[in-house]
Amino acid sequence: MSSDQQFEEDLTYAMSRAGEAFRTETTQLDLVGLERGRRAWRRRSTAVLAGGATALALAGGGTFLVAAGSGPASSFDPAVSVVPSGLTPASGAAAASAGGSTGTAGQVLVPTERVLTALQAALPAGSVSGVQGMEGRGVPVDGAMVRIRFDDGKGIGRLAVSVRHLTRQTLASAPGLKCPDQKIEPYEACQTTTLADGSVLTLFQGREYPKGPADTKRWSATLSGKDGRLIEVTEWNAAEDMGAPSTRPTPPLTTDQLTAVATSRTWDAIVSELPAVVGQAPVGQVKFPAEQIVATAARLLPAGLAPADTNTDTDGYANFAINDGKGASLVEINVQDWRQDLAQPSGSTISGQYANGQVLPDGSRLVESQEGQNPGHWTAEVLRADGLRVVVIAYNSGGLGQAATRQTPVLTTEQLKAIALSPEWKLPG
Repeated sequence: MSSDQQFEEDLTYAMSRAGEAFRTETTQLDLVGLERGRRAWRRRSTAVLAGGATALALAGGGTFLVAAGSGPASSFDPAVSVVPSGLTPASGAAAASAGGSTGTAGQVLVPTERVLTALQAALPAGSVSGVQGMEGRGVPVDGAMVRIRFDDGKGIGRLAVSVRHLTRQTLASAPGLKCPDQKIEPYEACQTTTLADGSVLTLFQGREYPKGPADTKRWSATLSGKDGRLIEVTEWNAAEDMGAPSTRPTPPLTTDQLTAVATSRTWDAIVSELPAVVGQAPVGQVKFPAEQIVATAARLLPAGLAPADTNTDTDGYANFAINDGKGASLVEINVQDWRQDLAQPSGSTISGQYANGQVLPDGSRLVESQEGQNPGHWTAEVLRADGLRVVVIAYNSGGLGQAATRQTPVLTTEQLKAIALSPEWKLPG
């Protein structure tokens, strides 16, 4: 992977962590299989188009462009990496009160050198190389980011920091502020703490690929401040974070040092210059409380099965484990309202996924699939003519990436279809 491609992926990952909860659901990437609520912020599932432009890497110097608005989404091009368009910086008085300076076409400019200077002031002793900033080139970017290679004399590690300024309401709903679900995102250690000034700090220690081809460790500190700041510092024990060989046993910064960087006052000026970002209501907006999804699923499960270890953090998505005494099985359910998308005069983006599905008497389209073995998962998903979409996935393991606990999922394909097609799933009035 080239340096530019590497940076584009890291940019998409870091910038989408906070914006993911508000992203539109109109890209083809979102339409492939289940939109996993607790995996959505991971970089390989978070590309959302912003006016069709590409986020480009800029080594060394350059400028972060922070647009005052997002462009319309266009069709998905898998050849490019892009940043989310689901967040819009507040305009007018809101931007002015945030202390942001505006450039051409309402863009706020934060030079890469300033972000790097702030980062270096917060880092412990060590050498910095491989500096990369971000140049928007027309892409609406609502934060600042820089990534470097850092060497404390014990081996080079990759380090990235992103700085964002969100409204209080948006910040309260931002992902990454609590420890992830172990069934979905396994980790070695994670702790969330409320600091004396009221800010919330989450320290995470895990792996880039929990069951993947490389043993790269990924540690991070995420800080949510009362002034709307959202700062994430992420580090790896390799010169690159995706598949590169490890250069040291652990990433270069300890948890205390990560905390020091995330909580440093050197970010104050940058945060004040970024306009406060507010969430947009997306097309196909999910309106189904996660607790309601679990309660409905519980009524639809075969006799003797009940949800356990439930995750209801994200409306429109829930997961839980079921066990028939022969091994645990993870179940994920998405329930979405696609009426707005189906009503678009230019055509629906969701319909294509179901073009080859089984057409039912009521006009619904059903798609079934079976993937993998150890572990593996079975899927039943339906798009009703009225715009309701229900996706149900059952695994033959207790969590993603975990070893199989049984030969097949607890739920059979017929039981999965019965859950997905149940009339108990209803669109809101």
